[in-house]
Amino acid sequence: MADMSTSPIYAHVEGSCQLLSMPDSPPDSVSTFYADSSCLTQLPYKATSFLNYCQNNLLAGKETFIGNANAWVDDSTNRYAGLGKNSRWTLSHGARFDYWAIPLNGNRRPFVKKVEYKNVNSCALEMRIFKKDINEENLKPLIFIHGGAWKFRSFGAIGVEAAVSHFTERGYVVFAPYYRLMGNSDGPTECQETLGEDIVTDVEAAFEWVQQHGTDLGVTPGPITLVGQSAGAHLSAWLGLHETYSADVRKSLLFYPPIDLESFIMGTAPGGIYDTVENEMGKSLVSEFLTGQSNLEMMIDRDNLPLFALQNGMPRRVQEGESFAPTFMIHGNMDDLVPVESSTRMCDALAGLPFGSTSADGGDYPCGVDSKLSVIDGADHMFDMKCMTEGIDPELLKNLQSHVPGFETGAACPAGSSAGAAHVRRAIEDAFIWLD
Repeated sequence: MADMSTSPIYAHVEGSCQLLSMPDSPPDSVSTFYADSSCLTQLPYKATSFLNYCQNNLLAGKETFIGNANAWVDDSTNRYAGLGKNSRWTLSHGARFDYWAIPLNGNRRPFVKKVEYKNVNSCALEMRIFKKDINEENLKPLIFIHGGAWKFRSFGAIGVEAAVSHFTERGYVVFAPYYRLMGNSDGPTECQETLGEDIVTDVEAAFEWVQQHGTDLGVTPGPITLVGQSAGAHLSAWLGLHETYSADVRKSLLFYPPIDLESFIMGTAPGGIYDTVENEMGKSLVSEFLTGQSNLEMMIDRDNLPLFALQNGMPRRVQEGESFAPTFMIHGNMDDLVPVESSTRMCDALAGLPFGSTSADGGDYPCGVDSKLSVIDGADHMFDMKCMTEGIDPELLKNLQSHVPGFETGAACPAGSSAGAAHVRRAIEDAFIWLD
């Protein structure tokens, strides 16, 4: 975990207004916090411990706390009464996890608050909101949607937190919504066993919530930037192609996006464009998302695809003339879960080229005037995690290889190699410039 500075927090301690050097663990006598050295501007802040964060976000098990607005008490102040159920701000512990491809050096640790943005059939959906400074205004809105195969929250959501300070540093308020999930492997029972058609309505509701309430949280009204990882990249792209929302999407940054689902279903047939895909889990997930059934071969009638499957043929829809916000995609050409062709085909569509024109070789490609694709040679899924082997003590690496069953150096580096990791960093840094 990285040491990160924070915006100053003051409190009355022993009769005077003092800067808190450890705002996560203030003296027991402190319950009121301030933004200024005179203790005049009160902050709606609540100190929370790292132990509490771990228990509620990492160790909670199936009935997880994360993303579940029924699991926490509404302790908001009147200042945010218009938001409905919401918590006070606290400092993000997850933002200190230093395992994303870009180092956290120099980033300020953001604050986070929770809101309930949607309640459906007793499933209380939470959105986490991140800001560098609680009182900061005139910021840009950004929605960051977590991955997790449309089935999981915990690790995917923590992946968002590990990256979030790079966006709060660039003048964004980051809104990170949680959504209902397929299957019964994660989240509270009332948020499980959901169809893909319901999941997309959750992110649509999150988008509308940000449009309605963003100004209450320091956002300047305007188009919204979208960022997503894996399943979250798909949901971001869904918003970017939606007839109701696409005009209000400023730009989209998509990491390894599964956005060619219609063609994936058609192409896994013998002789199809995806017929070499061997990852059965990927096939099952796509089928379950589109149809509610996990057996691709038995449940998909390729001659009569359901409307929702057709709606998820995003490259085809763009090729046929539907508008799509400027997009920056980053994808590994050894992705075993989401084939890189998902992004190369979208790049072709955005550029107005025939499918198959953009190479899957490692490199950076223009996708028309405003969009881009960076293909990371040798990279697998989740390549934006740091290589475990980077800078690791040689003896520790040797012990891992000796004592952890199945441990392989390559598996510990989703970017494929140190060269791949360097390309990932360059691609993300280019994306930051492109976003700004």
